[in-house]
Amino acid sequence: MPIKSIFVPFLSKQDASVGFKAAAVIAEKFDAHIAAASMRQRPLSAGVVYFPLGGVYPLGDDDALKRAEEKNVSKLRLQFDDLCDEHGVGINDIARHSDAKGATASWRDLKGRIPEDLARTASSFDLAVAAAPGPDDKKFQWRLVEELLFSSGRPLFLSPKEGVERFPNRIVIAWNGSVEAAAAIAAALPFMKYADMVKILSVHDISKRNTSTTDLAASLRLHGVETSETEIELEKGQDHIDVMVHEVVEANADLVVMGAYSHNRWREAVFGGFTRHMLKTTAAPMLMAR
Repeated sequence: MPIKSIFVPFLSKQDASVGFKAAAVIAEKFDAHIAAASMRQRPLSAGVVYFPLGGVYPLGDDDALKRAEEKNVSKLRLQFDDLCDEHGVGINDIARHSDAKGATASWRDLKGRIPEDLARTASSFDLAVAAAPGPDDKKFQWRLVEELLFSSGRPLFLSPKEGVERFPNRIVIAWNGSVEAAAAIAAALPFMKYADMVKILSVHDISKRNTSTTDLAASLRLHGVETSETEIELEKGQDHIDVMVHEVVEANADLVVMGAYSHNRWREAVFGGFTRHMLKTTAAPMLMAR
C-alpha cells in the first residue's frame, strides 16, 4: 500500500525544516498529503523550563506563557507557508486531497501534552517524519522520537540534520528476525519498490545465530523487490554497531530500515542501547518501527 498521508511535528524551527523537507520528498513520490502540526502545552506548566519555548515562567503567570506560545506558533506557521512554497507543495485540506493534486500539505494548531498527545495524533496517518536527534540535542528531542514510536503505532522516518535531498534508492535492511524488524520491513515496502538496491544485512554472534536472510529475500521477491544478502558473524572483540555502520557506509545507503528497541524491553532505557547508538553514528535516514 503506498504512503498517502504523512505527519510532521512543528515544534522548533530547525527540526521542523528538516522534517518537512524529507516529508516533501516522500510526498512528491507518492502524491501524498503532509499534515504539519504544532502543539500548545496543556495543562500549562508555568514555573518550569519546557520545550519548545524554553525559559522560566513565573508560577501562575499563564498569560506570559500563552503569549510566548502564540509568538512561537505564529513563527512556525509562517515557516510552514514558506516551506510549502520552497518545495512546491500545495496548501490544501486533507479532505480535498487527491493524487491529481500531487504533494499537498495542511496546518494544525493543536493543544495537549507535549510530546505524548502530539505523538498520538500521528496515529491517524500512514507515516511520521521527524528530524533525527543528535548527540548534542536536548532530552526532549529524544523523548519526541520515543513517543512517536511508542504511542503512534506508525512507522517513523528519521531524517539526518543535513536533510534529505532525494527519494531513497539504496536501502539497507538491518535484519535480526525480530517482530520490530519485521514491522519496519512491512512499512518500508513502498520505498523498496522504487529502490535500485536493497541489501539485507544480518550481523550476529556465532553462538546466537537464530535467523536467516534467505526466507526474507524470497518473500520480498514475491513483492517485486530484488535483494542482495549479507550475513556477518561477529568475531571476538568486534562491536555490533561498528560493523553495522561500516556496512551501511560501504553500501552507500541512503535509507536504513530497522526495528526499534529490540535490544531492550524497558521503555525507560529505550535510547540507552543499540537504537540510540545507530541514530548517533549513522548519517543515512532511518525508517523505524516497533
